[in-house]
Amino acid sequence: MKMTDPDMQPYAGNPHVRFDEGNVAPCTEEASLRRVRCRRQPEGRASVCAATPRRGSLLYSTTKADAAWILSIAALWCFSAYAGNVRDFGAVGDGVTDDTAAVQRAIDAGGAVHFPRGTYLVSAIYLKSDGGLDLDEKAVLKIQPDLSKWNVREACVTYDSFGANSSHAHLINCIGATNVFIRGGMIDGDYRRFYRRIYFYKCCGRRFLTPKRLRWPAQLVWFFECRDVVVENVKMVRAPFWTMMLHGCENVTVRNVDVETAAEICNSDGIDIDCCRHVRMRNCRIRTGDDALAVRGDIKKLTVPKACEDVVVEDCELASHYAHAIRVGVGDGEIRGCRFSGIRMEDTRGGIWVCSKFSRGKGAEIHDIAFQDITMDAVCGIYVRNDYRFVAKDDPYKGRLRNIRFENVRGTSMLPNSVVGNGTATIENVSFKSCAVRVRAPHGLPQDERDFFSIGASDNGEWLISNADVTGAEP
Repeated sequence: MKMTDPDMQPYAGNPHVRFDEGNVAPCTEEASLRRVRCRRQPEGRASVCAATPRRGSLLYSTTKADAAWILSIAALWCFSAYAGNVRDFGAVGDGVTDDTAAVQRAIDAGGAVHFPRGTYLVSAIYLKSDGGLDLDEKAVLKIQPDLSKWNVREACVTYDSFGANSSHAHLINCIGATNVFIRGGMIDGDYRRFYRRIYFYKCCGRRFLTPKRLRWPAQLVWFFECRDVVVENVKMVRAPFWTMMLHGCENVTVRNVDVETAAEICNSDGIDIDCCRHVRMRNCRIRTGDDALAVRGDIKKLTVPKACEDVVVEDCELASHYAHAIRVGVGDGEIRGCRFSGIRMEDTRGGIWVCSKFSRGKGAEIHDIAFQDITMDAVCGIYVRNDYRFVAKDDPYKGRLRNIRFENVRGTSMLPNSVVGNGTATIENVSFKSCAVRVRAPHGLPQDERDFFSIGASDNGEWLISNADVTGAEP
């Protein structure tokens, strides 16, 4: 292990992540606006908004990117105030009638669509620009279990759903749209309608239910290459696959979102942020079977490859039954300038996972990532690696993983925290400041747990460090 003082420079792409001053500048979400003027347009079209900042307010001191993001949120508030009622387009909301066609008619009419109290059985629906879904707190969008009734469009020729056996069918689709939102109520994936209560194999030391069919729905909510997206005050439950994916999007706000998925199905992720820019996620509670929050760099499916950058996650509760509370990695692109702060992880298998290469391909370039003010109770607290367990030994990662900062990260772990390079690639400038993730005696811990985190039976203590440039942690 090479012990040096970190020489971390600010990442210009994200003003909220600084590595030269020993702290992280706050990410402020609300702008101080003197007034927002809205004018309702005829025929249900979106309102026109104009916002004037007060001198000395955030809009005078923030970056251009953040200013544009704040104004886009103000615009969303304005046009979403005028919503067409989905019942006026024929929706019934009794949980039995298929309301897909009525919901799509309401969406196609333009603007926001309001769902009063009720349960709306739907299959694939497609959002449009300058509109969204406004659900009453007692409204539920529930998945149609019969896939033969799904009207799945060939919406994006570059995209084939992640997961070998999941279909192209997403419940809520949003492709290439601008100024869109989902707000309120519940989205129910009703996963048990797609699985039998027969456990079919062990993976990652766990057993999972057997699918009833060869194909099942893909991500429950899917945004692809969209701009100015808001998802707020909504509960998403029982997804049969990943819950929500944002791929190649810009200017995204996710707040007050509650996600729960089952531990008994494989690939039950919470929120996946893939190749997105300028994302703000706050006050979310995510408890999942698979990864609670994944920040990824899979560029293969995008029409224009881009880095995953300027992702700020604050004040959230995250936990995973058989994977990780936070995963940073996957794909062959770049992940940079991200910050995670004020995160609480209780009863999670993995805490923080940062890994350059997950499987085949060249792997992701990961740099300038900050973890601050985090508490955890995990089987394995901190895991920083060049290669994951699925990577072939004859094809290791060959790039650089650098500038990873941990500050005031505290809690307990049953296995050693690890920062391990593969000897071919590099792990540079990993720093720990005011961190105390204590390893408690792993009495009765199955060998599967060590195997999952690639920690040998003789590897004990609080730190496992090799082939890495680390400061602030003693092996």
